[in-house]
Amino acid sequence: MQDDPSPIAGKRSAGWKLVLNLAFALGMVGIFAWQLAKNKDEILAFHWSVDWGMMGLALLLLLLCSTLDILIWNRTLGWFTAPLPFRKAAPVYIWSFIARYIPGKVGSLVMRVALAAEVQRPALPVLAASTVELALRIASGLFVFLSAILGWGVAQDPNLHKIALSAMIFIPVAVACAHPKVMLPVMN
Repeated sequence: MQDDPSPIAGKRSAGWKLVLNLAFALGMVGIFAWQLAKNKDEILAFHWSVDWGMMGLALLLLLLCSTLDILIWNRTLGWFTAPLPFRKAAPVYIWSFIARYIPGKVGSLVMRVALAAEVQRPALPVLAASTVELALRIASGLFVFLSAILGWGVAQDPNLHKIALSAMIFIPVAVACAHPKVMLPVMN
């Protein structure tokens, strides 16, 4: 006769995890409240007017951008291990994105690895997908920065203009290095 362990009635998370999550959320709200209190006079003195159409459009674009960020990270995670369903990938990405505001910039990666471990994803594929995401963010940021320099006419100096144009070569290099056919052999 085979010894089968009895089925677990229900999976409960540890109490310390709940306390840690609550402390993290309260800490973030506390920092926000502290910043509001510190700048209360300037905030109250400002003449506020709301353009509801632009605010709705901005919210829609923010949600679209966040959804695309989650889908891109989950797709790159799929290069290294099985991708997560969207409803599991979204909290992992969003909470680790919020953790970027913890000083030191390591909190985001630690949070992403810890949350991904709770949905049975190993640390190395999660970190590899985060590396690809970082390379794509750097390439897109460099593209926006150099396009602004070239487009705004700030670079009237021919030498600065040449430097900005020559720096554009780094964008396709970063995107090419983030491609799975290049990234996977390097990461392995």
